[in-house]
Amino acid sequence: MIPGPITLHKDQFSHDLHKILRTWRNIPVGELSPIWRVFAPQPADIRSTFITWLDQLAAIDPNGAQLLRDRFLVGKSILQLAHQSNQSKDQINRQQKQALSALANLAYPEVSGWLQAWLLQRSAHLNIPNTASLVGIEQHLSSLTEVVFQSGVPWVIEICGIGGIGKSSLAASLLKTGVHYPLFEHFIWIQTEQVIANIKSQTAVPTLFKILAAKLNLAPHSDPQQLEKAVCRHLHAHPALIVLDGLSETSSQPALIEQVTRCANPSKIILTSRRRSEGLLTIHTFLLSQLSFKPAQTLLDKQINHLEIHGDGIDQHFEQIYSLVGGNPLALKLVAGLLHTFPLPVVLTDLKKAHTSQTEKMYLHIYWQAWKSINQVSRKLLLCMPLVSKEGTHLQHLGQISQLGESELLSALIDLHHRSLIEQRGTLEKRLYSIHQLTDTFLQTEIIQWK
Repeated sequence: MIPGPITLHKDQFSHDLHKILRTWRNIPVGELSPIWRVFAPQPADIRSTFITWLDQLAAIDPNGAQLLRDRFLVGKSILQLAHQSNQSKDQINRQQKQALSALANLAYPEVSGWLQAWLLQRSAHLNIPNTASLVGIEQHLSSLTEVVFQSGVPWVIEICGIGGIGKSSLAASLLKTGVHYPLFEHFIWIQTEQVIANIKSQTAVPTLFKILAAKLNLAPHSDPQQLEKAVCRHLHAHPALIVLDGLSETSSQPALIEQVTRCANPSKIILTSRRRSEGLLTIHTFLLSQLSFKPAQTLLDKQINHLEIHGDGIDQHFEQIYSLVGGNPLALKLVAGLLHTFPLPVVLTDLKKAHTSQTEKMYLHIYWQAWKSINQVSRKLLLCMPLVSKEGTHLQHLGQISQLGESELLSALIDLHHRSLIEQRGTLEKRLYSIHQLTDTFLQTEIIQWK
């Protein structure tokens, strides 16, 4: 059984209020909505909160507040209250219903505000990819939610699939969902570029644990083994949901993954990789396949509408597009970016000429076409992006490394984002920009080397 999530709905909240009052002397916390287990986990906490609310209600509806006190806290029956006030039972029932409604209207905004603050605090330091365009994987998300948010095994979950299939987006969506579950105290996203870069020097494990320690606000330690023990102790005592994006692409180093998995339980770790880790039976593997026809069509339509590309021909040609690029989300978004510059017949003809069953070659061709479609200013900014950490950087830093003026920088960012060549994440106050690993590979191997 999944413990959670923490949500708030007005009707259920009103129902909970009545149930709490009816069971005042022996409140069944386990039968209430999950929010009570965090907002007021003990019956004594609930009673104290209710007394405060009744005091507040008394200031605006003294008769209603007194009725609820007499009826539930004192324990008088409807008949007793009717005789006491010389009214009928129906009149008392109506007054009780009105008083309960007034109590709910008074308490709901307070609990709602508390919930928003609680969620904001838990998600304050999340720096994850944008999942706004997550289309067609609702079933995958539902299946993984049951696996990740059950209290027990598996402790390590690996999402596998080809590049651009949506592994990172799915993992990011799980992390965002996890904020609503009290099962975890910490939520950590780590792009493993730094770890992979240090594999050959045998410092991958210490590097990873330094990053984890920093994310958990643990004191640094000069002894790598002591630091690893400190991180594991903390994760055993304070459950965390951790995403290591791309870590298991280092599957030639199974010791690296095994070291990390020792810190699981009750913490859980989500890995993303292009290939399945071999010989590790304790890992739950989820194979992510490409989008089926209809979700893929929905994704392309959504991207085209976002780019404000007008015309009705895309639907009648989508079967042809799907046969050429498949249901790979990143490939479909890159095709939409091409349609932002070239007419549909030109894009279709070009894709037919370059059609291949090999995903890597298909991507290479689409990236070359995307590169040809952008202007010199956008190219200048894109060429700087391999210098940026996979976690992203801010606007000012992009201006510094690209040497572009503000108007040129903003124009290039809009252009590259429209074409799905730059990714953005963060909050309204702080936006961060980065590129997909496939984009990085294309720039490093094809463009920068060529230049």
